[in-house]
Amino acid sequence: MMLAEVCAFDGLPISNTCWNPEKYMSEHLNMAYDEPRDIYIKIRNSDYTILHDWFGNHYKKTKKACEEGYDIVVVKTSPSMMVHWAMQYGTKVEIMDEEIRAKIRDEIGKMREMYGAK
Repeated sequence: MMLAEVCAFDGLPISNTCWNPEKYMSEHLNMAYDEPRDIYIKIRNSDYTILHDWFGNHYKKTKKACEEGYDIVVVKTSPSMMVHWAMQYGTKVEIMDEEIRAKIRDEIGKMREMYGAK
């Protein structure tokens, strides 16, 4: 684990001197600053490289029932950035959180308007 010494100043979001930058980046995709929370993702059990590339070891396989060949994992990260992350991986991942799914549908609708046939 990489540690960084943090100097004190007003408004410092990191309150201790041990900071794990890898964990921080996995919780704040693309430097988003909304409150990270647990988000469940359905993923093919052969596609874990996608998770590792973005979240390092900061994800957990759950015991939730899922169809053959897929797993449900949980990550703690930015809900707003998860919308764009999921769109980037299209059919490789499925977000299980209903609020985020609604936002993904909204973004897809906007893209359909922008790129649809004329």
